Amino acid sequence: MRVVVVGAGVLGAALARTLAQQNHEVALVEQFDVGDPRAASHACTRILRLAHGEDVADTRSAWLARRLWKELEHESGRSLFAEVGMAWLAGQEVSWEAAGAAVLKSQGIEVARLSPAEAGRMLPGLLEDDLDHVLFEPQAGLLRAAEALQALVASAVEAGASVVRGRASPDGSLVLVDDRRLEAERIVWACGAWTPSLFPELVRGSVIQQDVCYFEVGDELSSPPAPAWGEWSRSATGSGDLGRFGFKVGLDRSGPSIDLDAPVRTPVAEHESDVRTYLAHRFPRLTDAPLIRTETCQTVALDPGVSAAAMLGGEVRLLRHPDYERVWLLGDGSGHAFKHAPAIAADAATMLTSA
Repeated sequence: MRVVVVGAGVLGAALARTLAQQNHEVALVEQFDVGDPRAASHACTRILRLAHGEDVADTRSAWLARRLWKELEHESGRSLFAEVGMAWLAGQEVSWEAAGAAVLKSQGIEVARLSPAEAGRMLPGLLEDDLDHVLFEPQAGLLRAAEALQALVASAVEAGASVVRGRASPDGSLVLVDDRRLEAERIVWACGAWTPSLFPELVRGSVIQQDVCYFEVGDELSSPPAPAWGEWSRSATGSGDLGRFGFKVGLDRSGPSIDLDAPVRTPVAEHESDVRTYLAHRFPRLTDAPLIRTETCQTVALDPGVSAAAMLGGEVRLLRHPDYERVWLLGDGSGHAFKHAPAIAADAATMLTSA
């Protein structure tokens, strides 16, 4: 079967690799260089966590993806996954953490309940006075995102996929790439934040900007041994300094709309300010730490009540075009696709080849 996959971000690259390894003829179309900062899959690191509250399906998906990432690491000979663990900082309201721990245990995944003092020894400078406990996932860790994406594309090409450079647009059941038309038995659009503009009749929403900050810290907050960490009640996640990129902090906040065609992404000053306010509460020693870099990310805020768009999130991540049976849309919609990508690709490949 011939398949055209549009978008060489983490989902498109993972799907192209999976299909090529199944001996399908695959063309992977991409407008940028792999890992271009204008695309959503660029990053220094991405957290691969296993706890997802009471969501059993996502926990299983993350566990499968972890195995598949490690297989790619072995295949490629590259260092892709650092198993530094994940520490969830739990206050008095612990329903998400308690549900996550129960699901992890039910799946046979290692999990531990630590005291705030124990967590403080893992994350020096952590303000622990208002914490009830810490949920620790020793088998979670950090993906070296740039290397992981490059390894996916290289593996896809080694398995027989071809890479087509150019900007694509839909033309019914065909793909226009500059002045060329590509035809296949399956067309898969894995275009992330570009999806609403390419398929406005199916996916409606705004593309918003979020920024992740990396700060200069001492060796005591290097990863390893410092784990990745998160605070569900404050919508905060981060990690120690892996590879001298810096101490990472990100807040899940609604941001301004972003121009996808802008050649440069400009960080929002308020985002750094919000991060420093969080640091003043949780890691007060780092409140005035020098900022090394800022990664600008983009996510799609889907309009409520759009049934087709809703299918791009949650557990259903592959949508068949209602008018063109060869055409499919692939997306995650959660902002957390990177860690799940190999598992999502495996499911998507099964759906595409059995449809």
